[in-house]
Amino acid sequence: MSPKRNRFNFIGASYQIAESYKPTTYTALFNQLEHQQNSKYIVAIGECGISKPQYPPGYLPPLEKQISLFKDMVKLANHFKKPLLVKSRRGVKEMLDILKDFPDVTACLTIGYETPEDTAISQWIKKGYHLGVTGSVWAFNERNFWIPELLKTVPIDRLILCSNAPYLSCWKKDEEADFLLEIQKCDDFKKVNKECLKIIDKDEEDVKMASVHPATLSIVLELLASCLNKSPIRLSQVLNANAEKFFKFDSLGMKE
Repeated sequence: MSPKRNRFNFIGASYQIAESYKPTTYTALFNQLEHQQNSKYIVAIGECGISKPQYPPGYLPPLEKQISLFKDMVKLANHFKKPLLVKSRRGVKEMLDILKDFPDVTACLTIGYETPEDTAISQWIKKGYHLGVTGSVWAFNERNFWIPELLKTVPIDRLILCSNAPYLSCWKKDEEADFLLEIQKCDDFKKVNKECLKIIDKDEEDVKMASVHPATLSIVLELLASCLNKSPIRLSQVLNANAEKFFKFDSLGMKE
């Protein structure tokens, strides 16, 4: 991290390592935040969360270990006044149960990994927490067909455009089609992914293996703007303001 180049980062422990997580890990994270010279450029705690398998036994760490780890991450966020970045599958209720004891902690749930059955997501929104929008909202239409409609119910000042936008980053403009113009022609968001795949002549598995490049977030912005019936330019201004407030960039002297 280099303050002169305004690079920011986050730090934390994922639920995926809950099985091997130890108190010494928490101590190490705490000490790094406490003593690192540029710790103010660590702008969030995460990515963490709680996930439960859809069908037992599943391939996730035991729930009690995930809960213990998540509590520690919330404690870090609360102590150092950092926002929390979370991801979950069927674990939003458990996260809300923990967060209710830490009313000063702000949190952003990366949407696109949940299921329609996880009704606790509506409670997440009602509690005033943020939702992080990624490309996977539209990349997995059969699974996430319900999310664009959900996004329309979220106050616009609670949306964060996330650089964790997988499965859209590798799409390119070919010789015969302007990619963004083709996206804008897709009124039915359940068909967006298939239409774009036709343009680049790739199958879904190839797209899923693609690397992530934040520079292509403009594609996700176009999709979100169309979903919300907003101007992409105006929406980008709102999303920038949301990010500045959520990550407290003004306290770093970064806000214009």
